[in-house]
Amino acid sequence: MKPMIIFLCMFPIFAHASVCEDLQTVTDQASSGFSDWKGSYDSELNEYAATQSLPGATACFIEGDDDFPVYSCRWEMSDESKMISNYHSLVNEISSCSNVFSQRPRVRAVSGQSGSSRYYQYRNEETTLIEGNGTDFRIKVRSKSRMNRRDHQEVHLVSVAVEQR
Repeated sequence: MKPMIIFLCMFPIFAHASVCEDLQTVTDQASSGFSDWKGSYDSELNEYAATQSLPGATACFIEGDDDFPVYSCRWEMSDESKMISNYHSLVNEISSCSNVFSQRPRVRAVSGQSGSSRYYQYRNEETTLIEGNGTDFRIKVRSKSRMNRRDHQEVHLVSVAVEQR
């Protein structure tokens, strides 16, 4: 089985039940490759507009082909301290979702990284892996700050990636 990744950037103001319900909905759609959620295709970006959005998302889309689809939503924060707080809250919320994990999952922090791309410079990246026993996916929760190289505006992101194993 090829890996499937769902990438969500979340602004976790949701109540605990909502985070768990939203995550369950996403993991349920992963098995179909999000085919029911694909809207119009943008060939320049190689992505589909998503017909389903998570609460408060600024943009949602599905990238990749049928063998490696990625469902993404973005929540951008202007304040770094909110990003850090929301990141840690989201790790705690997701790791306690009993509807997603039948047993307490393993939670492992991965060291932070910095990097850059053509348009952005990244810093303050933190990643936590959440893996459940007997599940066919693992979840990556990530935070990072991103500065636009052209206008030097900085945004802070919290993201969740669900990777099918």
